[in-house]
Amino acid sequence: MPAFSPDPRRRAAEEKCLADIEAFGLHVLRIRGDDEYPEYAYSVGLPTLGQPEVLVLGLPADVAQALINRVADLVDEGRRFADGDTVHDIADGFPVVFRAVPAAQAAAHCKWIAWYHEGAPVEVLQLVYPDRAGRWPWEAGIDDAFAWQQPVLATAPVPAWAADPAPPARKARRRSVTPRFTNI
Repeated sequence: MPAFSPDPRRRAAEEKCLADIEAFGLHVLRIRGDDEYPEYAYSVGLPTLGQPEVLVLGLPADVAQALINRVADLVDEGRRFADGDTVHDIADGFPVVFRAVPAAQAAAHCKWIAWYHEGAPVEVLQLVYPDRAGRWPWEAGIDDAFAWQQPVLATAPVPAWAADPAPPARKARRRSVTPRFTNI
């Protein structure tokens, strides 16, 4: 079992995370964005269902969480997803592609995965979605704003904020814990 924080608020969030994993097979964390980096969400606990963790960048947190929950629902039905898979039944009307997240990116973006798995290496997949014209972030002609909104972590540099420790107030603003929706 992961070590709990001595901070009462943090410990309550950690206990909620473990309770959600026990009840639903995962917990979803929603991270607020700012003018330096887009918002994102990621799962904690999906490996308990035999699936790598999943991260979604650049969508409103509730939408990203719904996509992660849809992945969990499909995993509950016996589906499994891996690097390079294109899937047509996760996002309504759009295919998505799963891309492996390098360990350095996972460490920068998904601190709670490291906490839950007690620092053990864990596979993380980025769920990548196309723009409204059906173009992927790595294709020519993609809008710069869309590319900024959804960096593909397999090829993007680790963000500067991950290498440069921020003051506690900034970290608190960046990190926001939200439980899994159960009715999506």
